[in-house]
Amino acid sequence: MMKCRKMKTILMKPNMLRFLSLLVLVALVSSVHVATNAAGTQLRAGQSWIDTQNVINKRQLDVRFKRESHSDKENPKLGSTTVNLNDSGHNQAVVHWSGKNSNVVFVLTRRLSFIVDEVLESSLFRSDDYGTSFKNIDSVLQSLGVPVMVDYIYNSVGNKDKIIFTDKKHKQLFISTNEGVSFTQNAVSFTPSILTFHPLLEDWCFAIDQEKDNTLFVSKDLGRSWTQVRKAVNQVYWAVPDIDTDNSTLHIEYHDVTGTARYQICIDPYCTEAPPGNLTTIDMGSLVVSNEFIVVERTGDDGLTRLLVSYNRNAFREALFPPDVVAHDFLVVDSDENQLFVAVNPYESTETAGHIHGSNLYMSDTTGRFFMPNLETVLTLKHPEEGFLVDLYEVKGIRGCYIANVLDHRGMAQTKITFDKGRNWTYIEMPDGSCQANGQKCLLQLHLRMSYLDFATPMIYSEENAPGLILAHGTSGPWWDPLLPESPNETKLYLSRDGGLTWKEVYSGLYHALFLDQGGVIALFPNDYQSPQDTLFYSLTEGATWEQASFTNSPFIVEGVLIEPGITSLVLSVFGHRQLLDGWIITKVDFTTVLRRDCSDDDYEKWTPSDQMRNHVCTLGEKLVFERRKQNATCANGRDYERPIEHPPCNCTDEDYECDFGYSPLESLFEKGVLLCRQLPWLTNYPLFDDCPEGSSYNKSRGFRKLAADKCILQANSSYGPEPFPCPTLVPQGLSLTIDSEVATPPVVVYGRHVYYLLHQERGSKLNTNYTFDFGDGTTETHQGLTHLDFVSHLYHQLGAVTIKVKASNANGSAEASLTVQVVPDLRAISLYFPKMAYRGEEVFFSATPDNVPGIDYPELLKYGDLHFTWDFGDGQPDSRQLSWEPRLSHTYQTPGPYNVTVQAVNGAHVVYGRFTVQITDNLRKVRLAFGQTAERFEDWGSEAWRRGFSEIAKKFLMMVFQLSPTEFDLYTLDSKPTTADIVFFSSPQKSDETIKNMVESINQQKLHFEFRGLPIEITTATVFNYDKSTKNMTAVYIAVPILIAAVIVILLVVIYYRRKFRGVHRYSSLRNATDGLIRSEESDDELLDPGLSQHAADDLNTFGQGSSEPHLVMLNRDDRTALVC
Repeated sequence: MMKCRKMKTILMKPNMLRFLSLLVLVALVSSVHVATNAAGTQLRAGQSWIDTQNVINKRQLDVRFKRESHSDKENPKLGSTTVNLNDSGHNQAVVHWSGKNSNVVFVLTRRLSFIVDEVLESSLFRSDDYGTSFKNIDSVLQSLGVPVMVDYIYNSVGNKDKIIFTDKKHKQLFISTNEGVSFTQNAVSFTPSILTFHPLLEDWCFAIDQEKDNTLFVSKDLGRSWTQVRKAVNQVYWAVPDIDTDNSTLHIEYHDVTGTARYQICIDPYCTEAPPGNLTTIDMGSLVVSNEFIVVERTGDDGLTRLLVSYNRNAFREALFPPDVVAHDFLVVDSDENQLFVAVNPYESTETAGHIHGSNLYMSDTTGRFFMPNLETVLTLKHPEEGFLVDLYEVKGIRGCYIANVLDHRGMAQTKITFDKGRNWTYIEMPDGSCQANGQKCLLQLHLRMSYLDFATPMIYSEENAPGLILAHGTSGPWWDPLLPESPNETKLYLSRDGGLTWKEVYSGLYHALFLDQGGVIALFPNDYQSPQDTLFYSLTEGATWEQASFTNSPFIVEGVLIEPGITSLVLSVFGHRQLLDGWIITKVDFTTVLRRDCSDDDYEKWTPSDQMRNHVCTLGEKLVFERRKQNATCANGRDYERPIEHPPCNCTDEDYECDFGYSPLESLFEKGVLLCRQLPWLTNYPLFDDCPEGSSYNKSRGFRKLAADKCILQANSSYGPEPFPCPTLVPQGLSLTIDSEVATPPVVVYGRHVYYLLHQERGSKLNTNYTFDFGDGTTETHQGLTHLDFVSHLYHQLGAVTIKVKASNANGSAEASLTVQVVPDLRAISLYFPKMAYRGEEVFFSATPDNVPGIDYPELLKYGDLHFTWDFGDGQPDSRQLSWEPRLSHTYQTPGPYNVTVQAVNGAHVVYGRFTVQITDNLRKVRLAFGQTAERFEDWGSEAWRRGFSEIAKKFLMMVFQLSPTEFDLYTLDSKPTTADIVFFSSPQKSDETIKNMVESINQQKLHFEFRGLPIEITTATVFNYDKSTKNMTAVYIAVPILIAAVIVILLVVIYYRRKFRGVHRYSSLRNATDGLIRSEESDDELLDPGLSQHAADDLNTFGQGSSEPHLVMLNRDDRTALVC
């Protein structure tokens, strides 16, 4: 059951204007075995999945209680045992019941820093006698020979014996298969920030590393081995059993390199970017997977948000609301019983946190597509992280029962209740009938979620296993002010035994309530976190009588009270401290000492929720009949008690129907119980028939639709059912084109590869509409029917910008759309042309060439796709790392040695990477060859391709003539006229000197020739260059110094002469700043040069919202501020 927006869990930060009195806040939470259909996780740092209904305590100053009269009987003795955990300084406790029919309880105490979100210390305790005694088992974990800092407990949903304890600090897991008797340690390569077990497969779980790109990992063997799925995850959901065809399915929301959220399905071991329908991008954090529905949001250019729904894993379709609905955000309230219950926020997200306004509730049909109004102006709180929250509570144990606070025209709140999932909402009458307040009828106003969040009023409380019982705080009057906190003396505690139909005042003041023994015991604890306590109040008669009892001999400050999930036990645990900095105290309170007798058949009665309702025999098409204990039968139901529930169906009446989409009831008759629906004017032109083939028929509504949760039986010849009607042909509207990947703007496609165009049409007929595609390169295609077009593919053999156009047309009109794409070359490899050896201090030229691009000349390659190059010359100098738009760059090395030169070629589609080695030396022997003018007769003379080819042929010729091997020398053709090339030798100086001498003499004497591309090439001259800094030859110095001195004297004389000649003449010149053409990456050079980033260069995460259903209870105390929303 989904209770919160997008399955998120929120650590609330109080609005200071609304929480001035809230100085210290304590939350006690239980993440119990919730009956969920999908285990989901949404990323938000430092959060765990928490059900608000298990939030028991919250600290608040200036709370006073008026303890009214209790029974005058002598206080009965409750069985109790107290344990001191001796964990001084730990400010949080996580309590974990191992599972049903188990006596094992774990308590993990932690010192948690909320500033840095880190566990600073922890201690782990285990009890095998249901909390009577606890043993510190830190030594058991430490005996594995590793440092230990346990931060959380996770239990397999399918097997209570299988438990995983996470240690984020040391990146390790402690795994137990026997309820914590023994453990194995498993080190992991990631930080296990969040872990979620599969709802069916007991050894399957996924983990999220929130500290490194929100990376998702999956394990199929209870955490012993892990497989990385993807990075940049926002939310994750396991498969929903019986809905998803493969139980290994993962539903993932992630964000791409642009920060855009997308939806992805992974079925082990493959992930696909093709979810149901033509869904592309979605709003961040909007994915909800619950039961048969997948829900996302998408905000358009108009600023309005649209809800998209996939029903039973079919294509996503836009949810339809009445045309006057303005939506800036949605909140999925409930997805049970084959329909969606959604709140629509009409206000923009620019409002400040804490802003209160009204949102409207809408209920869908059984497919989750057609929504009609349910309740208007529900009290809504703008939340700083979650979007918005509505003051609505679903009563547990009673189908279709909700309680909500709505705002009137003055901004005052009033409480309403429904027993048929919103078909009828009514005010709650005061328990003692009507009273007059300023001439207005007195009503019961209940405090729900907003009062809990804003003013720390304990939450309304009900349990699935105690149907009919509700405890809530409230006040009497025509309304209440949601902006002003009430005095505890003005607030009273009320009890209902019939699912909220009638109420009885219990006490004045604030109390935390718990049910035990499936409602056989009601326990109350004063909401006082300042003073030591030793007293509780309880009822064994469902509120008919109350007793006061002591639960400890030594009072202590109570921080929270916990009960086992399922409320089948007669035992509760009280947590607290003697002093603020003392260790945790746990007192186990046992009610078996006051409820000693087991119930017999005579102690039960039949109860129907509609018994007290006038003219209502059935509720939602059923006559629900519960078995419950008689109110005055003081006996125990027992842990194994299974409550019989009868629900025979009823025949359908007006009460089982509501007005269909596009219809509204006649209010005058509706108030009398008669449903008559009239068609609204806007329905005539509303696009309801997008998938209705022209010429066929559809079932047209008569204005009624059965309540989705209703189980009534429709009689033959009923006037409620639909009638056949011919399908209309509607004009296509809202046509748009996208491609399968739109990272760049404009989108980029690859030359010679298929591009897949996705066509989306928001409204209008599709099946018999013709779609004509003009691909912008002279080719066209026509298809009939959009549902047959999962995609349209095309192959481009031209480079540059291309605009594809599509026209949708049918008998009643047409629509057009277009998309401009950039066709870029396909980069497959890169090569580098450069001299393999160079002299220190010499300028070395490097020329990069992307290779293997069929059908594209190299000059053409440089024109398209913003092709650019990143360089790392490997010597660590300031200019060693550069980015250039040209494929040629030079660099000067100042130190001898080998250097790795790294170059990347990048366009909008691909990244190719190469690494090459250049040798820099102080001792270099080089021969420069000059060639005849024939070498310059080629059209591509000087290009990289020409120089490479020329060098290769010339080198082979010299190898043949002078009997050289290719490893002895290298030949590099220079980019200069006349054509020249340098030969460097790698062999020993003695051998290379002999070779050079022979080569130079032969070339200069014989004028050698070779053939290149059919033309004879003459080697005209060969000149020797010797670079050797190891020999200190001063001759050059002796010659150069006098020449330099003479030159300086001449320059000075010239300057003096011209200064005299042009004295008094002013000349002005402009010098441009010639820095164009050099782009440096100051922030992310490593990423540009990392070959591993060529595919996903920047993959980078509500939580893991819907947590696993293992039973956890988390208690925060001291100055830790935490509030829970869902």
